[in-house]
Amino acid sequence: MLKKIYLTLLCLYSLSLYAVDKFHLYMPEALTLIEGSYRIHGDINLFNTTGNFDQNGTKQSLSGGTSFQKVDTSLDAYYGVTDKLQLGAGLLFRQNESQINGGNTVTNSGIESYYGRAKFYFMEKVRHHLAAVGEYRVATYENKNYQFATSLPSNELVLGDGGETIMVGGIYTYRRTTDHSFNLFAGYQVPGNDLSTEVVYKIDTALTWEKFALVLGGRGVYSMQDGKYSSNRDARPFQSTGATALFNSIDRQYFEPVIEMYYAFESFRMGLYGAQRMNGQNTDQGTTLGLNLTFQGSQNRRNTREKIKSFKEYNIEASIIKVSPRGKFAQIDKGLSEDIVKGMEFDIYETDYFGKNVLVAEAFAYEVGVKKAILKITKKVKNVKIRSGFTVRGKQGL
Repeated sequence: MLKKIYLTLLCLYSLSLYAVDKFHLYMPEALTLIEGSYRIHGDINLFNTTGNFDQNGTKQSLSGGTSFQKVDTSLDAYYGVTDKLQLGAGLLFRQNESQINGGNTVTNSGIESYYGRAKFYFMEKVRHHLAAVGEYRVATYENKNYQFATSLPSNELVLGDGGETIMVGGIYTYRRTTDHSFNLFAGYQVPGNDLSTEVVYKIDTALTWEKFALVLGGRGVYSMQDGKYSSNRDARPFQSTGATALFNSIDRQYFEPVIEMYYAFESFRMGLYGAQRMNGQNTDQGTTLGLNLTFQGSQNRRNTREKIKSFKEYNIEASIIKVSPRGKFAQIDKGLSEDIVKGMEFDIYETDYFGKNVLVAEAFAYEVGVKKAILKITKKVKNVKIRSGFTVRGKQGL
């Protein structure tokens, strides 16, 4: 057993020695996969209820012998149809467990829903990026309604909110530097189970290093309070939700801070995250802990040794943030403070989320400021239009 553990750790350590692409480690929210690229993403998370929030936002503590836990496991696959259109689909498997006042523990598990997702990247302007997103989700079950709470079976527990859920929204990303970005997502959601329409949102900031990324932010739901039972709460039928207020709610809303951490290996990325639901209405207070693995692939992937070899001759990396109308000059996001000096030679690469690393041009530092520099393009290697977001690498020893 110890030998197996040792070999596993040695294998992971060996993989960590490979160079990784910045977008493999973390891709800003508004960006999409390039044409022909794909991503497979698996995620498992545990939500543990520590209390309930009523319709006024007042916390109600759980009584002794009362508990609720939810484990969600999802598997997604995404594909770059074009450089701007990304499509995906997935399944969600859920296991719920609940106990009330020390009674019998009731469980339910199965495929909770299947879904399709789309993202269209439609604007890039220097550091600013915009994308439109959509999701269509269908539950695999129908919940039973009961007129009275006393009619609820003691051995029954719902998986979630049945029916169809439709969401459309937008994502804005501001890439301050190649290693720091801000993301804002907002969407309009029509959930199932006769719930009110909602605004779902998330805001975060991401910092990346060579192989490690840290994301800090928050996410939440705001109710439009236009559900079937919003104006007549007493008419809402009962469902076997156990000790949770997550399901069969009326005008639910909440906010929770989130922290995410990622570490990238050669061909996959591992992530850990946590969230704490601290306030809300008609929902649970609780903690979410999760783990995910992301495998990346591309039709344009290069051999790992070639990739590492191409990186060895560089010690400075920057990102193009602006290109002149005729494509003769380009502005980058680093300058004197990052040891860039006038006359330094650079290679310009077209890079992507999954390791594409194509040399397209050569340039030199024409003008250098403290935080920015202007490069003059001296040679085109590939007939590719140079755009903001391309990677610029400076050669060692200059």
